[in-house]
Amino acid sequence: MAQHSHKSMNLRDRLAAASSKLHEIGSHDLADAVDEVLAPNACGKLRTSDPAAKRSARNFPMKTTVPERAHIKASAAAVGDELVDRVSEGLRLFVSGEFVPEKPMRASKGTGKAPANLNLRANEQLCSRASARCEEVAAELGWTPTVSGVALAYLKRLYPLPDTDV
Repeated sequence: MAQHSHKSMNLRDRLAAASSKLHEIGSHDLADAVDEVLAPNACGKLRTSDPAAKRSARNFPMKTTVPERAHIKASAAAVGDELVDRVSEGLRLFVSGEFVPEKPMRASKGTGKAPANLNLRANEQLCSRASARCEEVAAELGWTPTVSGVALAYLKRLYPLPDTDV
């Protein structure tokens, strides 16, 4: 196999070359591991397999409805998004002041859809910074957002429901 300068190859190409080389020398288990990293959505799987990431992540439920949860998950999957990444992005934008959630609408009693939780993990430090920001903006907004509410509002902005009654 020809030698390539790593500057002329992107990371994906270098990993593919590493996999080929590993296969050539008979290290098929290692080559398979590299191939698994190259698979679609593998970065999220790799991230969730990191014990350090698990210790520094906090689970939080976002209260939504069954149809809305299904819509968000399907919409993210359709474009290859990892919801954990989008939630972190939304929280970072909120902390920096680049994203302001709208006040959530409450359904009248008995008129809402079946409730559901969308459970995701986010970095504990990021959640703490977002929580502090929630308190900071409460007076300005006239209501107090929550970290899970901010995350859900961002997901709803990224994956808006169709105009039908979903």
